[in-house]
Amino acid sequence: IDLKTVKRGRISEYADKYSEATFHEGKRPWSISCDLAFPCATQNELNEDGAKQLLVNGKPVEPRVFPLLHNADPGADQATCHSAS
Repeated sequence: IDLKTVKRGRISEYADKYSEATFHEGKRPWSISCDLAFPCATQNELNEDGAKQLLVNGKPVEPRVFPLLHNADPGADQATCHSAS
């Protein structure tokens, strides 16, 4: 937390300091195998390729999510989507 909030450092610096962490320069986080994925940062929007990669990596997505993603308004605020009803 200190690295980002106080020192305003980069995530790559964290990986340099802690050998168990990895940094994949130029990559989106969705290609990394994980237990949970949280597409929330403005730099890490979940696009079509990212969603496909999560599914390839075995991340479950509830079927009711697909219509929400399908009906999302690309011209709206990023946090806005339309209900499937």
